[in-house]
Amino acid sequence: MARIVLAGAGHAHLHIVKRAAEFYRRGIELLVIAPEAFWYSGLATGMLGGRYPPELDQVDVETLVRSGGGLAMRDRVRHIDVDRQRVDLESGASLVYDLLSLDLGSAPSEIPGTTDQVYGVKPISNLLRLHDEVRRLATIPDHAPARIVVAGGGPAGCEVAANLAALGELGQRPLEISILTSRNQLLAGLPTRAGAITEQRLIQGGINILYCAAVRSIQQNFAVTEDGRRMPFDVLVNATGLKPSPVVSTTGLPTDMDGGLLVDRFLRSVGDPRIFGGGDCVSFAARDLPKLGVYAVREAPVLLHNLLAAQEGRILKPYAPQRRALMILNLGDGTGLAIRGGWVLKSRACAWLKDWIDRAFVGRYQDLSRS
Repeated sequence: MARIVLAGAGHAHLHIVKRAAEFYRRGIELLVIAPEAFWYSGLATGMLGGRYPPELDQVDVETLVRSGGGLAMRDRVRHIDVDRQRVDLESGASLVYDLLSLDLGSAPSEIPGTTDQVYGVKPISNLLRLHDEVRRLATIPDHAPARIVVAGGGPAGCEVAANLAALGELGQRPLEISILTSRNQLLAGLPTRAGAITEQRLIQGGINILYCAAVRSIQQNFAVTEDGRRMPFDVLVNATGLKPSPVVSTTGLPTDMDGGLLVDRFLRSVGDPRIFGGGDCVSFAARDLPKLGVYAVREAPVLLHNLLAAQEGRILKPYAPQRRALMILNLGDGTGLAIRGGWVLKSRACAWLKDWIDRAFVGRYQDLSRS
């Protein structure tokens, strides 16, 4: 029996997992390797801020794939041997594949000196741990505020800071939240107006913003910036730029400068036709794409078709990314900031729209995994 392995169960693979029965009917074994449940990034900062329960933000991948006749292993990929068509797992197990698809995600660049009190924004499950730790700090009776440093002033850093401020309002102890960004504005690369609106919201929420202050290292409980400033913290959130999973480099296949697997318009490795991929761990050779879940979600149906077509010798379907994608940031105060191209709008209606989109998306998979 032919075997197709999905390494990782992120946004680009979830649709395939849901359609596991299509592989089963064709006599193809679909095997998913994932270390935990799927966490949906769209609801993650709302969970961090206490608006959503953790259960709402998860999909049981194992139950979902098995309901369609597929297999699941709760494990992590350690190494990929493309010559032997073999995946080595952290548990020590190894398995072979006929076709392999990678959706291994990304993580912030590691800050030298990282300690247990540093929480990366990826994987998403880290935000639940961060939520629990900040709630603990906020309930300790103390006149001195709990000090939280967010390294990074991009969309993730701003959303995290805003929703941590909302979480702090639920506790007895004040939070002192600071954003340290290497740039001279927030949301660099997006419309200037979006950064200005976000800055105003954060300052109104009591959040400090330090520009041109990239975190160079961590020394005990101090964040040390490139110009030598030392910022004390009780918790530091690493929301610096995302890098693809280092597992990709073990393949020896062509990657971009950040280590993302280079894929062609069929989402197939440019160096090995037996390997496909989507999401943050790949780099679309035809065009640089932002690391946004909406692109991975759009890649999913193409990956589904092409994995089946490649196994059966049929024609592959090209992936055509949209020119502009809608992004809505959760600002933690009941408003959302919608950005699409040069268009920017902050309103409660945007927050409502984001809530509706996100609940509808994750609900399609939760209903099946719980049935």
